[in-house]
This record gives sequence, structure tokens and C-alpha cells, in this order.
Amino acid sequence: MKQFSWVLVILAVAVVLGGCAAQAPAVAPVKVESAACPACPTCPAAVECPEAPACPEAAPCPAPEAPNANLSGKTFYWLAANNSNAFYVPGLKGWEQAAKDFGVKAEFVGPNDPNLAEQIKILEQLVANPNTGGILFYAMDFSAAKPAVDEAAKNGIPLIIANTDSPYKSRDGFIGTDHAGMGLAAAEYAAKVLDCKGSVGTVGNNFVGAVPARMNNFLAHIKELCPDITTYDFATYDASAQGAINTVDAYLVAHPDLSLLYFADGAANNTIGTWKEKQASGLKTLFLGSDMPPAALEAVRDGVWTATLGQDTATEEYWGMKMLIELAQGRTIPDSVYPAAILVTKDNVDQYIEK
Repeated sequence: MKQFSWVLVILAVAVVLGGCAAQAPAVAPVKVESAACPACPTCPAAVECPEAPACPEAAPCPAPEAPNANLSGKTFYWLAANNSNAFYVPGLKGWEQAAKDFGVKAEFVGPNDPNLAEQIKILEQLVANPNTGGILFYAMDFSAAKPAVDEAAKNGIPLIIANTDSPYKSRDGFIGTDHAGMGLAAAEYAAKVLDCKGSVGTVGNNFVGAVPARMNNFLAHIKELCPDITTYDFATYDASAQGAINTVDAYLVAHPDLSLLYFADGAANNTIGTWKEKQASGLKTLFLGSDMPPAALEAVRDGVWTATLGQDTATEEYWGMKMLIELAQGRTIPDSVYPAAILVTKDNVDQYIEK
């Protein structure tokens, strides 16, 4: 009888264990692919049976590789001139944002005044530096810069011309405003705001070839649009802040009946204070400025300027950096890229002023 009882006990235990095994069979860890954590092992659902194998510790997911990690020892340079000018403020934001987005080191370099010899000296130093990843170049004089630009090509250093293109094609690419088109846009705005009446003139610096293109196209196109409007020849200055103020003063003396003055380069913001004083003294001439530093946008908002035609330098420098990185990675880029100019008036200025 006792022997029979032990048989029943053994059979009962076997049934219980068999049932448990059926409920929770041993399951090997599996690998699960996901966008957040590719190929990392996961454990099976918790089971009650003590016979279930323990899950191994999950391996940590590898950290994603930083973008452009192979360029970590390189620095990308934006070389300009007259760097103290507020014109560069929007572009510098685009340049720095690109460096952050693409994971590279970047610097903004160049003389604080329009000093050609100093700019060429810095260019030669960058070209000779083996840690230069690429150069975005605002050239003062393409002929003077050509030997160093050619040397950059020999050294395998990507070099993109920005703002105004070079007649020499040893550069790797160009990004910048269509300056002739900018002059046309200025003429179209002036024709509209003046209703094709009165007189117009224009002032700009004499050291960037793009500025005369803007001024010439402005004067020619407004005459096409408004045959009866009076146009005065453009005046140039040396690109200094005081030179801009003095030239505007002299232009107004020479043309006291001027209805609208188009200041065709980014140093226009240097004249805001004196222009405001003239308005307070009764000046009725409209001022059409260039570019979009904070002071220029405030001048439009406050009615000191009627409008400004801005080069989209934030986009220009952002994509200039992208072009340099593509070249440094051995990829091809378009030969030329033209960001659109932006017309800022009192109607839309608030969207460009930082809150």
C-alpha cells in the first residue's frame, strides 16, 4: 500500500513539473533591430519555472558615431576682410550653426579693416597649415589672391569663393548673391515706391566688384521701367565707415532734389545715425539700404530706411560650410550656388528681427 502511495506522489510531481515546462519553455535571448538601438539583445518575458535559464545582461548599445568624425583634426575657416563690420553678423550665425550641425571646428578670420596685404598674409598661412580642412573666402582682390588660391588646390585644401565669384576658376566652387539681379530688384522696388516719379541715385564701395554691378544695373533698369525718372551717376567710396558717411553727405549736397538713394553695399548701416539726424532736420529723401544686420533691420522698422535688400548671408555661409565638407569627404558639389536676395520692408521686418 505504501509502495502504491509513493507511486502516486511521484506521478503527481511529474504532472506538475510537466505542466510548468509546457507553460514556460526555455527561450534563448533574441536580437531585436530598432532605429534607436540596432541589434541589441533582449530577454524573454519573465517565467515562473525555476528551470527557466537566466537572461544574460543586455550589452550596451554602441554610441552613434559623430558626423564627419574623420575631420576632427581639421578646422574650417571663413576668411573675409573688414571683419568688424556688422554686415557679417547674420553670416556668422549661419557659419557657426553649420559647424555645430556638421560636427566640425570652424573659425571666422581676417583683418578688422579692409587691409588687402593682411588678408593675403592670412590666406597664405591657412593654405600652408596641414590642419586646414577648407576655406570659405571673401576676396578683396582676386588677382592678388590667385597664387595662394592655386596653392590651396595643389595642397588639396577645398576653397569656396563666397559673395562675389572669381574670374579665375582654380577655386572649387562659388556661393553668393546674384549681384546683377540684386540691382534689378532694387530698381523694381524704387520704381514702385516712387511711382516712377522724381530722381534716384546710388552709392557703393569701390573695392568689391559686385557693388558696381548692383549700381549699374539699378540705374539702367529703373530707366527702363521709368523713362521719365531722373538718374544720377553713382558715387564710390573706400569701404570705411567714415568714407560711407562723407560720401552720402557729399551726394546729397550735389543732388538736393534726390527722391531715393540706394546704398548698394553692407556698410550702409554706418550711415543710420547721421541719416536719422538729417530726417529730423527735414530731409525727405528715401533711403534704400543693403543687407540685414540688426541696426539695418531696426532702421527699416523705425522708418529711417524705406527698405533694405539683404543678401541671405546666413544661408550663404551655412551652405558654404556644407560645400567645403562635401569636398573634404571626397564628394562633388555644384560649381555655383545663388541664394536669393531678401527685400525687407516695414511690412515684413518683424520676422527678421530676433525676439
